[in-house]
Amino acid sequence: MQIILTGGGDSKYFKSIDRKFKKLMPALSNIMLIPVATNRRNHSYCLKRIKETFDQLKFNKISVCSELDKLKYDTLELHHALYIDGGNTFKLIQSIRNSNFKKLVTKFIAKNGIINADSAGAIVLGKNISTALIGKIADKNSVQINKYQGMNMLHNYSIHCHFDPKEEMQELLKFSKLKGATLALTEKTAIYLNGRKGEVIGLGHLYIFKNGKLKVIKPKERFNL
Repeated sequence: MQIILTGGGDSKYFKSIDRKFKKLMPALSNIMLIPVATNRRNHSYCLKRIKETFDQLKFNKISVCSELDKLKYDTLELHHALYIDGGNTFKLIQSIRNSNFKKLVTKFIAKNGIINADSAGAIVLGKNISTALIGKIADKNSVQINKYQGMNMLHNYSIHCHFDPKEEMQELLKFSKLKGATLALTEKTAIYLNGRKGEVIGLGHLYIFKNGKLKVIKPKERFNL
């Protein structure tokens, strides 16, 4: 299982992450963009932005899947990586639940597919998506989700993005006591996970909240989940 998670910041912070992403894949590889967390009218903009972000990486093809319920594995397996873009966490999880996406992604990862997920895309991979309700950049639950289970593909850890250590520390400590271990990423933070082993590959720190306690991992440091 190889996954890159980013905290939702500007792409200028993630040049080293882009290089790491490229190194994980063969030359002239194919990427599938999942922009479902944004409004449909913004999907073409998402593709343009991703192409610009990865302009120097020379991928063979970047395709788009805008409807998860129509995605088939024979299409997915033609790609080396999935890029799950940010947006509204609750909109994204609703689309996931109304499709076979989790089953497809589980098979994709088992066959050495790579996941790169940003903000809402990262949050839905975790155990509990109600982290998206925390902080000044909280998502609106516009689709009225009342069950907060995520895809739970990260060893029972939840993910919190856009983390502000000055404002949200106590809330995350409480959350980890009541709802389980959480990885909090600032807008400059990115992590690479290979199974239970991880490394901070962005410019910001990783904050690990577990049982009401905090552990801080610095950039370039490794950790275990």
